[in-house]
Amino acid sequence: MSEVTYSFNAYDSGGEVWDTNPANMVDGSEDTYASTWWDTDIVQLCTGNTCAGTNLGTISKVEIRSLNWGSQIGISCTYRPVFGGISDGDDNTQIMQPPAVQAWGDYIDITSNTNAPGTWDWDDVDNLDLDVQVTTGSFKTVYMCKIEIRVTYETLAGGATGSMTPRSNYWGDL
Repeated sequence: MSEVTYSFNAYDSGGEVWDTNPANMVDGSEDTYASTWWDTDIVQLCTGNTCAGTNLGTISKVEIRSLNWGSQIGISCTYRPVFGGISDGDDNTQIMQPPAVQAWGDYIDITSNTNAPGTWDWDDVDNLDLDVQVTTGSFKTVYMCKIEIRVTYETLAGGATGSMTPRSNYWGDL
């Protein structure tokens, strides 16, 4: 099995965005961050990622994680995959890192979420969007730097990409 990692790189500018520096959540940097003051109505919709849809092999698992922290201990955030740009998946909740500790959260497996593709292909990864929503009450701030997508897959025979077409062993008149 092989793994490849992509990151979200676009968001719903002017639509569903966090309060402060929403572009920093998807700029690919681990040094800049978006933030929001707790309000369960605030969602940032990440609308694109760095996967180009190139077929690397048969997908067996798709996971997400983020580089984050909260202003207090116990703050949680919900990640809701949006499949094909239209179908919401399950709410996947994760506790944010403690105050002043920027760190990666654990990977969350979204392979079999509600409305996920029955069999994932690389266009499904390319077309994956994500809602990011603070879910803990009591006026706290959440900071998020980057969100990754990790895909586990079985490499195509011979390491080739695309479809495999049988070739003739015709040698002609030797």
